[in-house]
Amino acid sequence: MTSPIHQTRKDPASRAMQPPARLRQARHMVGVTLIELVITLSIAAILMTIAVPSFQDLMRNNRTAVQVNEFLTTLNLARSEAVKRGASVSVCSSINSTACRTSDQTNWAGGWILYVTGSSPLEILRVWPAMSGTATFTATAGEVTFRGTGQAAAAITFTYTPTGCSGDQQRTIAVSAVGRASSSKTTCP
Repeated sequence: MTSPIHQTRKDPASRAMQPPARLRQARHMVGVTLIELVITLSIAAILMTIAVPSFQDLMRNNRTAVQVNEFLTTLNLARSEAVKRGASVSVCSSINSTACRTSDQTNWAGGWILYVTGSSPLEILRVWPAMSGTATFTATAGEVTFRGTGQAAAAITFTYTPTGCSGDQQRTIAVSAVGRASSSKTTCP
């Protein structure tokens, strides 16, 4: 009588004629068909057409937030420097990083400088270069001055409008006579 183990074993000659196990599995493997590939690429294209505009809005919103926050930091630094020094400190629009603009003063997109008011020669505390991108950044005046008490010499409003502005992506920065600077979202023109 033969045991069940011996019945299932094949003789060495028949085992030598069969291909190895990995080759037997390879015959049963199936690749991606052309139809599956086309459908996958179509779905990917549809998702990209939906995602790209949203991603552009996200990038625009982030750039806006960074640039507006940087300017708010400038205003807060100017106010704190004025209080620390007990003297007036100003921020003005500039295009050459060494002096305030003399024409088109309400255009702040070209950069701005922080300086001690009335200093001769001009004591520049810090310089900010032109904003990145092609956004417009305007104000109701070409300069904002903070007195030694931290109060602003006059209230001023800034408007930041990113390129391709839509919805509420425009920002308004207001400096009150008390010297407090705040930012708010506004609807694009």
